[in-house]
Amino acid sequence: MDWTTLIALKRHPEIEVYTQDGLHPTVEGSYLAALVIVEQVAGIKPLEIPVERLRRLTLPSGPIEIPASRVAALRQVAAEANREHGLPAETGKGGT
Repeated sequence: MDWTTLIALKRHPEIEVYTQDGLHPTVEGSYLAALVIVEQVAGIKPLEIPVERLRRLTLPSGPIEIPASRVAALRQVAAEANREHGLPAETGKGGT
């Protein structure tokens, strides 16, 4: 289990990061991972992306909408995961 998942479970137990099999991510779990990766690769901080831009996603199976409150929680978890465990302060680039 990665830091992002641990933070999500601790701060927001209502967020289901994995499907029932415990191996595959839910839509929200995938979304959370994407927020973490975008900051590490592109330097775009999750908290700087407007919530409204993040609520509506189009997938091959069709469009989905995540409630604004849930998007806000996912943004906070991603930011915390990168701040505490993903981005060394001195470089601003991805870390461990």
